[in-house]
Amino acid sequence: MTGDPSLLFDDFFLRPELLRAIDQLGLEAPNAAQREAIPPALEGRDVLLGAETGSGKTLAFLIPLAQRLLETPPEAGRIGAVVLAPTRELVMQIDKVFRRLAEGSGLSSARVTGGIRHKSQLEWLAKKPELIVATPGRLLELLAAGETDIGAARTLVLDEADRMFELGLREAVEGILSAAPADRQLLLYSATAADSRCGHFAAYWLKDPVILTLDSPRSLPETIEQSVLFADTREHKLALLQHLLRVEKGRKLVFVNTREHLAWLAGALSANGLKVLVLHGELRQPERDLCLREFHAGSRSILLATDVAARGLHIDDVKAIINWDMPRKGDLYVHRAGRTGRDGKPGWVFNLVEAHDLRYLERIQRYLRMRLPVASIDGLEPRHRLPVSRRKKRKTDKEKPKAASKPKQRLRDRKNKGKPKGPLGRKGKTDEAATEKLKPLRNPWKKSS
Repeated sequence: MTGDPSLLFDDFFLRPELLRAIDQLGLEAPNAAQREAIPPALEGRDVLLGAETGSGKTLAFLIPLAQRLLETPPEAGRIGAVVLAPTRELVMQIDKVFRRLAEGSGLSSARVTGGIRHKSQLEWLAKKPELIVATPGRLLELLAAGETDIGAARTLVLDEADRMFELGLREAVEGILSAAPADRQLLLYSATAADSRCGHFAAYWLKDPVILTLDSPRSLPETIEQSVLFADTREHKLALLQHLLRVEKGRKLVFVNTREHLAWLAGALSANGLKVLVLHGELRQPERDLCLREFHAGSRSILLATDVAARGLHIDDVKAIINWDMPRKGDLYVHRAGRTGRDGKPGWVFNLVEAHDLRYLERIQRYLRMRLPVASIDGLEPRHRLPVSRRKKRKTDKEKPKAASKPKQRLRDRKNKGKPKGPLGRKGKTDEAATEKLKPLRNPWKKSS
C-alpha cells in the first residue's frame, strides 16, 4: 500500500484538523518519502529513513507526530514529543512547519536553541507546549538544570542525524534519549542514513526499526541542471559570478568555504552595485533571523553563505546555487545542490572552477558517478587551457620492476674464525714495521762463535 503512487493523505486516516491543515498547505498527495515513512510511524514503529535532500522528510515525521499527540495527548502540562536538529536555522524551520500543520488543532510548540535569551525560552516552556523542537546541546543544559522534563515524551525525532553525529553531538543526543521513557518511539531521518555512524547508533537505540532508503544519497533530482564554468583567475571568476547574478532571475544562493572568503566576496560584489545578504556561523541570532527573513521575503535575492545554510533550510523557490568555492566532499556538494529544484521545480547549479579546484571537481564527479557538463559564457571564455587532473595509476605486480638479485652472503663467510689474530691475519698487504718487530732479537750476552 505504501508504495502506491495514487495514495492520498485521506488514506492515512488522519484527524480532520490535520487534513484541513495539509489542504491549506496546498498538498494534494504524499510524495515518495511520505508514502513510505508515514504508515510505520503511525503504527508506532521506530523508523530509520534515508532520502535525498528536499524529499519532504519534515512532513514525513511531523504528520505522524501530530497525529499521535492528538490521539494520545500527554498528561496535562507535560511535553509529549521532542524533535532534535543540528542547527538553529533547521529548528526554526521545523517549528514553523509544525505551527502551520497544527493550526486549529490546539497543539503548540516551543523552540530551544542557543543564541536565544534563556529567559525567553523559559517563558515559552512555561506555556506547557506539547512539542519541543531543539538543538541537542541547549536542551541537555535545560534538562540538567531541571528547567524542563521529557519524562512523558512518547515520540522523539532526530532530523539530519548524520549531521548531528558529524558535529560531535551524539553524546548530547544519547543524554536526551536517556531522559525519555524506555518505551518511546524513535524516528531517525537523514539525507544519508547509510552513514556508518547512523547505523551504529540505530543498532543500539532503535527497536526493531523499519529501515527505508528511498534514494541514493549520491543522487540529485532530475529537475536540477548542473554545469561547470572554468576560470583563469579570481578576477575572471568574479566576472563570471557577477554575470550569473545579474542574468539569472529569482533567488540565488552562493556558497563559499570560509568566512574570510565570504567577507572578501561580499565586499567585491557590493562595490560593483550588487546588494547581497551574508549568512555564517558567527552571526548573532537576531542577525541570522533578519537575514533569512529578508531572503524569504525577496527584498534581496542574493545570499552568500558558508555551509551553515547547506543543511535543512527550506527556502522556497531558490532558482540557482552557485559554488564560488568547490566543496571538499561529494556529500556536501549534494546538500548544497539540494537547496534548489525542490517539489519538482527546475533549478540550476553553477560550479566556478579554477585550476586549484580541479581535484575537488574530480572527487565530486567520482562521488556522483557522472561527468558534469562544461559550459561557457560569451565574452568570458577561459583563455588558458586548464591542466587535466589525473589520478596516478597504481602499478600492478607485473608492472613493478623486479629488484636485481644480490649474491647470497653467509654469516660464516663474514667471520674471521680460524684466522690468526694481529697484523698477519689481516687481509691485504702486511705492515713492514710490524713484521720487523716479529723478527727474533739477538742476545747481546751470547758470544759470537
